[in-house]
Amino acid sequence: MVSYILRRFLLLVPTAWAIATLAFIAIHFIPGDISDFLLQDDRDGAAAEQIRESLGLNRPIIVQYLDWFWRMLQGDLGTSFLTGRSITADVMERLPATLQLTFGGLVVALLIAIPAGVVSAARRGRPADATIRVGAFVGVSVPSFWLGLMLVLLFAVTLGWFPSSGYVPFFDDPVENLRRLTLPAITLGVAMAGTTTRMLRASMIDTLQQEFIRVAHAKGVPAGQVMRRHAFRAALIPSITSVGLQVGYLLGGTVVLEKVFAWPGNGRYLLDAISARDYPVVQAMILIYGILFMVINLIVDVAYGLTDPRVRRT
Repeated sequence: MVSYILRRFLLLVPTAWAIATLAFIAIHFIPGDISDFLLQDDRDGAAAEQIRESLGLNRPIIVQYLDWFWRMLQGDLGTSFLTGRSITADVMERLPATLQLTFGGLVVALLIAIPAGVVSAARRGRPADATIRVGAFVGVSVPSFWLGLMLVLLFAVTLGWFPSSGYVPFFDDPVENLRRLTLPAITLGVAMAGTTTRMLRASMIDTLQQEFIRVAHAKGVPAGQVMRRHAFRAALIPSITSVGLQVGYLLGGTVVLEKVFAWPGNGRYLLDAISARDYPVVQAMILIYGILFMVINLIVDVAYGLTDPRVRRT
């Protein structure tokens, strides 16, 4: 198991380097730069060149890349062109809000998907199964930003049950923090719930047709116990991979939802940086999201290996 984990961990190094390099190249080949944002309608070429020179944007691309990469290896993600603040400090300040929203969306998704997937498989072909399948399809199809706006309109504006936007740190006011987390977490979790429900249902149906399930029934094991202890545990193996990948997509989904709900996380930070063409922030955020996605996949690989011993020998 140790060698299995080590092999997966070593793969992170070249992957992280590739993400960092591609992010740098892509950002620097986009037309325009931060001088266009700062000058707005003032098309003074001399002023734009002065800004580029002060920020080091007039240096050769390879020099900029090597300087940025060396500082990144030292843990320095650079300085924002727009604010002059340390990107590392800004990211760490916003990271708890992003992780809380991602974790909240995951909890909502699993609370919906696990019982829905199990019930749908157990009642295959019945009205409950059809209803759950339709609900899962709708959850996958509905755009998150639209669902978020509809939830705000219903539960915040019309009913007044929850705040429409904003963020309060958990340790400042836990109750208010959870109230403000509810709507964005539901919005984020619904799409993941639809995908996970469908995956778990298909896996459960396949498992229920296996020989060991029929043997358990033949031995007189109660149906509920067969579902919980045998079918559900076996069906989790492919579902773990799906959930892990979905968590990575949840991190990406926060980019839009943080803007909709005025949630002060790294997704909103990235969108603001893209609008301002703040190269160092965009590069750093792409790298951070890529690394987080890789770490999540590493955790999934480890969990998969712990669940299925056959995987450890691959």
